[in-house]
Amino acid sequence: MPHERAHSAVDEEHVVRTHGEHAGHSAAMFRNRFWVSPALSVPVVYFSPMVGHLLGYHAPQFPGSACEELRRS
Repeated sequence: MPHERAHSAVDEEHVVRTHGEHAGHSAAMFRNRFWVSPALSVPVVYFSPMVGHLLGYHAPQFPGSACEELRRS
């Protein structure tokens, strides 16, 4: 197949990036996302009926906790 122009290793469609250039991502962004994950996960696991049953505790009841159990099932 004839091409109008020769393909090179770097052209407009295929930009070669080094590991330091993650398209605008920074280490601080990944660090913040890392800490948000456990902050949201720990309460979900703590109030999970399965984990409470396995570890032998009952999570405290709060207004709306009955609705949470219905939503998880």
